[in-house]
Amino acid sequence: MTGFDPADEGIRQAKAEAARLGLRISAEVNTFENFEFGPDWSARGVDERLVRLLAERPPAKPDGCIWNGQPVAVGDSACWEESLLRCRVDGWQFTREKCSP
Repeated sequence: MTGFDPADEGIRQAKAEAARLGLRISAEVNTFENFEFGPDWSARGVDERLVRLLAERPPAKPDGCIWNGQPVAVGDSACWEESLLRCRVDGWQFTREKCSP
């Protein structure tokens, strides 16, 4: 398998994962625009297909929590059965308070 990534960290991670899985890969630091695909790259066998490796930082997690699929702002609360939960920057906090009906 041949791959490329614009970041050397992406190449390092791909090679480490390939080694862990016992796979052989060829990977280089390059961009889509500059990679030399060659005339027959799409005709290669399944085990030689070209992949684009991409190591990206995950998107920043927005402040707040999720409750029943809906966002809840930091400082707001939600009821779970009779228990009151407060949304903090680092996630839900169980409280000893009871939810009012």
